[in-house]
Amino acid sequence: MARLDHSKRIVDFAIEAMGIVSQINRVWDIHLEIRAGIHAGGVMAGTVGSQRLIYDVWGDTVVTAHYVQSAAQPGSVYVSKSVANSLIDIYEFEPEGEITARHGERVSILRVKN
Repeated sequence: MARLDHSKRIVDFAIEAMGIVSQINRVWDIHLEIRAGIHAGGVMAGTVGSQRLIYDVWGDTVVTAHYVQSAAQPGSVYVSKSVANSLIDIYEFEPEGEITARHGERVSILRVKN
């Protein structure tokens, strides 16, 4: 089902995941790190395989999200400018520069301040 608040929900999920990892680190006295990169747009999705079915999502949006994630510092949530623009009234963002995505496209990225 399509949701109008998908960007907010995924940012909330990423922030919550950071908190869970932090709590696990304290309880188990270990050092795990995660980071998140979020971009929005059209994707293709479906099951792949014949012996073992796997549900997968792919497309330029997924690739751009990967590039955004790759630029993120551990323990942070980075978003593309288009995602930040849709959430500007909900979160604070700090500019982190630009990345070069697929086909040489320049994408401005921002860090979610929490």
